[in-house]
Amino acid sequence: VSVGGSAGIQETMPSSGEVLLTDGQVLSGLIRAETVRLPEGATATVAEDLRIEASGELLIAGRLLLADRTAGAAQADAPDLRLWAGRRLTVSGEIV
Repeated sequence: VSVGGSAGIQETMPSSGEVLLTDGQVLSGLIRAETVRLPEGATATVAEDLRIEASGELLIAGRLLLADRTAGAAQADAPDLRLWAGRRLTVSGEIV
């Protein structure tokens, strides 16, 4: 599993523990953990379709940026984003 930099997250993460998303991270695929957090002040980019599954808490306090996959085309085409939390889903940041 690759976590960080331009490689992004492209495979399933462990189903227990915490995944802390970081500033500048490029995301795609499936992220699965007990807790998933994007802290305030951090911006992560969703480059391809992404599903985040948290059995406990999913917190988006930073900025989750959905990349335009059709740069220069007449219409934008953002990746699919699916968020699921077993206990609590909080978005106090931005999803753009």
